Amino acid sequence: MVTVFLLSYIIASVFMALFSIASNSLVQCFLTDVELSRGNGMEGVDGRHRPKELEHLVNSMRKK
Repeated sequence: MVTVFLLSYIIASVFMALFSIASNSLVQCFLTDVELSRGNGMEGVDGRHRPKELEHLVNSMRKK
């Protein structure tokens, strides 16, 4: 039982670490796209690489 618990804990920890890296990478790519579109004077133009579903988030970031 202890062996199964330890093995399960190790597998879950590796999965959560990989998930964390992937989600951080996606957020970083999104923020880079927002900053690049801001820096190019394309304030009203949608970012080239971000999904349309995240446009409300970009609009709320612009207000700040």
